[in-house]
Amino acid sequence: MPWLWEELTVFASDGAVRIDNNVSEREMKRVVLNRKNSLFVGNARGGWTAAILASPTSTCRRHDIDPQIYLTQLLVNLSTLHVSDLPNWLPDRWKVTQKFRLAALQSETSLP
Repeated sequence: MPWLWEELTVFASDGAVRIDNNVSEREMKRVVLNRKNSLFVGNARGGWTAAILASPTSTCRRHDIDPQIYLTQLLVNLSTLHVSDLPNWLPDRWKVTQKFRLAALQSETSLP
């Protein structure tokens, strides 16, 4: 396997490359547990809905966002959104927006 040596040691030359894949393994564990729990969703439509919701909730967890808060805000605002606004509601962008909104609120309340 000398032809794989460069691929196996890339993490030693690039500090951004992780030496393990624990994050991926944890997400796969959720998928496997979800598959087991999906035996009890009731019908095919329920399974489809669970699969659709698994993606944004996993993304929220990856970005340290409470999925319930994110999905609640998304669903409340979804009916008034324009299609061009949807990319701003991706969890990573939503988190940045929330940080700026919180900072603005805190600066407003600290004014004399």
